[in-house]
Amino acid sequence: MRIDFSKSELFPQDYTATGGAVILYRRLPNGTCYHAETTSPVVGVLERQRTKGGIVRIFYGDIHTGRSWCDEYDMIGQIGRSIGPIKIPLLVPEGECGGAGILDHCIVRVQTRTKILYEHPDFHVGAMEIKRGTHQDLPWDVLVDGAVQARFNLKMNAEHHVAFLMGAIFTPVSEFDLA
Repeated sequence: MRIDFSKSELFPQDYTATGGAVILYRRLPNGTCYHAETTSPVVGVLERQRTKGGIVRIFYGDIHTGRSWCDEYDMIGQIGRSIGPIKIPLLVPEGECGGAGILDHCIVRVQTRTKILYEHPDFHVGAMEIKRGTHQDLPWDVLVDGAVQARFNLKMNAEHHVAFLMGAIFTPVSEFDLA
């Protein structure tokens, strides 16, 4: 679903007084505000999910290259919307009534448990590798482009983590799997 931006309003919001920057927003006719650089397909997916509900997983990354940042936490939830004069999209974890603001202009993929709703044409996660490391309690290293991204006590947990980062598995290794 593409959103027609011709009926939206562009406006700057100055956050410099609190140590931030000036952000250019796009306010849709329904009142939801997105970063001005967020593409129509991403806005369309987020708006559809916001109104229809359902759990999604968001992948942030470099919108020019399509490379995922390989974020692990606070990436799964329902799309909500904040209150106030600038109503931004929120990612609300299951069972919660509020959540964090979405970096909508940094999204490279959105998926449900069964379907990819949006994917950057060049989406990728970098070169993934599992190696035995030197840490005694967590001997299995997950490397992304040669750098350690995570460590695990069991090889199967490291494999699950790689599948999670790639989007093949919807949920991360739980803290109970790490014991």
